[in-house]
Amino acid sequence: MKHDFWINIINKLKRGESLDSSLLLNDKKAPSVDLQKDVEKIWNMIQYKASSFNPDKEKAWEIVNNHISEKVKCITISFQWIYRSVAVVILLIAISSLYIINHSDKECPVVFQYATLNGKSKIALPDGTQVWLAPHSEIIYANDFSPENRNIEIKGKAYLEVKKDSLHPFFVNVDQSLVKVYGTSFSINSTKEELVVSLLSGKISFQKTPIDNPFWINPGEAAVLDKSTGNAFIENTDAYFNALWAQEKLKIEKKSLSEVVKYLNQWYDVDIVLADNLKDKYKYTFTITTEQLDEILRMMSRINPMEITYDKKNVSIK
Repeated sequence: MKHDFWINIINKLKRGESLDSSLLLNDKKAPSVDLQKDVEKIWNMIQYKASSFNPDKEKAWEIVNNHISEKVKCITISFQWIYRSVAVVILLIAISSLYIINHSDKECPVVFQYATLNGKSKIALPDGTQVWLAPHSEIIYANDFSPENRNIEIKGKAYLEVKKDSLHPFFVNVDQSLVKVYGTSFSINSTKEELVVSLLSGKISFQKTPIDNPFWINPGEAAVLDKSTGNAFIENTDAYFNALWAQEKLKIEKKSLSEVVKYLNQWYDVDIVLADNLKDKYKYTFTITTEQLDEILRMMSRINPMEITYDKKNVSIK
């Protein structure tokens, strides 16, 4: 089918490969050589334009936040940040679905939902707390949130730097659990299988439910809740690594390929499978800021020979 050729072409471009038209010349249904060259030029131009795109998310958030008055009863705001092009879709930033759900006098939460194909969103709360949200994650808080009333809900994956206030604890509701914070940096990762709360600095307590006894967590520890069994426990962890994805840059210094893959998996939220014979091979030093995964992998493959295969969210290197 002609459609299959375009899928083939798009997959080649996504992998950073040049189009080899000679492979298609014998098939009458194949796109013409000139058309394929035009598509490749357009693709390269799009990637070049998109590579310099760096949206000012904090400014956008400030504008939206300033438009929310205290009299608003219930608002749902959905943000979708799409950083790079997919196939021939160039670039889209959508701020959508701003609407009033309820006109009654009853107050209900203001819901901020962020969804990205990659990247992260940073939110500054009214009390000075900073929250980083991973793709497809949410933050929810009520209209009356203030430095004296600090209560939010997180869905998905987040990293928080909570403004210290010994008189007014900061509460985070995640699933059915409750985290009580006293001025702290920590990460939350809630999946279908488990909930992990990792502490970098400060002091927090964790409760499976608001009526359960709290677990106290020290820096370098994590509270883990197994959702299939309901069991919760404290374990030692690399809290910095768990929050790595929220940092401004990733610095790799003389790391083996297996170590690089470990960091790339965390940074890009992917699953890279590395062949056993390559695990202890090669050493890399580089810094990542806004580069896409395929850019980094192409750079690595130019330095050392390796075969890279993409399958949706999974990547294999051999």
